Amino acid sequence: MDTTSLVLIGAAGLALAGTSAALLFRRSPDAAAREQRRLQRLLESGRLTLGHLDEVRGALVFYSYEVGGATYTAAQDLVYFPQLNLEEFRSLSGPVNIRYDRANPPNSMVHCSSWSGLGLKAQPTPDYDSSLRRLPQ
Repeated sequence: MDTTSLVLIGAAGLALAGTSAALLFRRSPDAAAREQRRLQRLLESGRLTLGHLDEVRGALVFYSYEVGGATYTAAQDLVYFPQLNLEEFRSLSGPVNIRYDRANPPNSMVHCSSWSGLGLKAQPTPDYDSSLRRLPQ
């Protein structure tokens, strides 16, 4: 083998090692960031339907809805919205608006930082840029 071939093989090996290290050691988003991205996707492309608020237990809101003849029961943790006064609707049950993913109907929400199906006034959180209608990257 000549010197050029050895240099190319070495460079390819270094590139592969660097890419592998970057993939292995990259930080995955925390639970709050993943939840914010999920809610943002539902806000932008989710379909609205009418559902029923079944129960509120702590910061968990349990609700049910029907899509295409199938009934779904879901829960959303509202712990990421400390500005909400959960006491306002702790004893309530009844109709709520729900946003769900058309491709995956069990993926749904009843509240996010700029929309609420609970009949509550949604207030943008400080990390939400309402002018861009998306979360910062």
